[in-house]
Amino acid sequence: MEIPLEIVALLGIIIALIGRTVLPYLKKVHEDPSTEFDKTYLGTMIFSGIISGVILYPLFVYNDVIQSPLNVFIAAFIFAWSANDVTNRLSK
Repeated sequence: MEIPLEIVALLGIIIALIGRTVLPYLKKVHEDPSTEFDKTYLGTMIFSGIISGVILYPLFVYNDVIQSPLNVFIAAFIFAWSANDVTNRLSK
């Protein structure tokens, strides 16, 4: 069964965005259990997801150079994680 590269890219984007949003929060909760989740990070996650999708999808749909689903997943993951990180840092 072959999974389309667009689905692999989407999974990479989603996992990166959720990871980048939730992992720092879990670290803060571990340090201080009374920490509440800042809802502005949900907005930056959605914004970063849109940016990542708009920029990444054309790369994978129209580019035959990247053949491996693992390469697509890694590229999507790194790009989405970075986009969300930059967006979070600029929103502070």
